[in-house]
Amino acid sequence: MKSDLEELEQFARTFKQRRIKLGFTQGDVGVAMGKLYGNDFSQTTISRFEALNLSCINLNTPQGHRYTAVS
Repeated sequence: MKSDLEELEQFARTFKQRRIKLGFTQGDVGVAMGKLYGNDFSQTTISRFEALNLSCINLNTPQGHRYTAVS
């Protein structure tokens, strides 16, 4: 059985692969997520998410929880 971290790592890989395949930049994704959730996500935040390099503070904010909502 996969751990939560392994599932998050897999989701981040799949997220990035699909973004690239569809031809979207990290900035494009941030703006689109902003339209869905009420405030834009920066390119830096999307990059850090894809690299699994977000701090616990980022993951514990309402914005951080939204990543799981799009899975």
